[in-house]
Amino acid sequence: MLSKSHPPQQQAPQRSAGLPASLGRPFSNQDQQKKLGAPGADTNTALSVDHLKPLPGALDNRPLIASNNPEMFTSPGYLLRTSGPSGARGDISSTFDKGFDLYIHHLNKVKGVSAVNLVVILRNPSARPVTVDLDGALQQTGDAKGGWGHGKEGFGGPNAVAADGAMTRDASKGHQSKKLVIAPGGSVRAVVHRVNHGAEIDGRFVVNSDGPISCDLLAEARAADNQNPGMAEGHMASTAPGALGRASGVYQGANWTYRGGPIPIPEVGQASGYLVSGTKYQQKIQNQAPQASKRYTDSSQGVEGCYGVRYDLAFPLHNPGTSTRKVQVAFTAPLKPGEKQPPSFHWMGPVKVNGQVLRIRVNELGDGSILGTWEIPAGGTQNVHLEFLTPGDITAPEAIEVRTLK
Repeated sequence: MLSKSHPPQQQAPQRSAGLPASLGRPFSNQDQQKKLGAPGADTNTALSVDHLKPLPGALDNRPLIASNNPEMFTSPGYLLRTSGPSGARGDISSTFDKGFDLYIHHLNKVKGVSAVNLVVILRNPSARPVTVDLDGALQQTGDAKGGWGHGKEGFGGPNAVAADGAMTRDASKGHQSKKLVIAPGGSVRAVVHRVNHGAEIDGRFVVNSDGPISCDLLAEARAADNQNPGMAEGHMASTAPGALGRASGVYQGANWTYRGGPIPIPEVGQASGYLVSGTKYQQKIQNQAPQASKRYTDSSQGVEGCYGVRYDLAFPLHNPGTSTRKVQVAFTAPLKPGEKQPPSFHWMGPVKVNGQVLRIRVNELGDGSILGTWEIPAGGTQNVHLEFLTPGDITAPEAIEVRTLK
């Protein structure tokens, strides 16, 4: 996808004025009018990037195969290949003994055909059978929206729906799960999805195996396209210095997890913000992007925007004071220094809060979404468990804000 993260501007930083008297307007979420302050409601407050703290926790070392370059492909062929060399683009040949996670985002612009098959091919290079468990979701423009709807105040596009399907395991949102056995030296077409001309497709899969496997992603217009295919052509991202580029290759890290000690709540009227999906532009705070172990020469060193990364954060919010405090947690779009409002929307996707799925949109006005409000007694702790999967086509970075209202 076109990464929409922007480098810091040079203007003077905008200082947070604390919490406003009003926390925003009612928000339409899945045709239900949410009351102000309820989970899913809007909030106009957003700390600027220069006020954010590093997100507690760390990225794991699980391989993440990312296929996003060329974002727009114009011919059949391999979009990504780990089973062998990829011609002029380089060689990312790899085998995975226990599996990997897979992130896919492309646009089909192949002329002369109404649709192509997007095929995930798993290969077994060993001399014994390998069993594979595959679980995830894949959606294209025009697939069933699974209740997300469209429009400025709704949710649209395959990116949010695929993230929803992968998180909730809902078949109406493209979820699929299967167990496959790959013969010695053999291969399986593990996922086949028909992608219409002009459609965008987005997907995220967890692939576990009991032996070595490799993974190829093929755009197939005709049956003959799977006979010794070359690399697909398309519009490659810029590799100019300072450009974010697009990811295509094998990257290290698929899950960001926090299971640590208590997090003190801020003083009354104050907010603490924690960076989410930080890119190299936020390096001084924290770069959360998985870094390449093998990438194509035309692709980015990091999965900037953390597309496809799963966050699993258990926050024990602690009240160190001597009286009960009312605390709110929100998902926001932090402003860049000198910026009055962020470009376009920032986030569109599901966030699970203590097991409850909220489908949120952090929109182009810089608004955030309230994830929950709790009263924490003096000396007490409130456990807040947040789980989300970074959808495609978001604008990085985001933030999780903890606000002490009273």
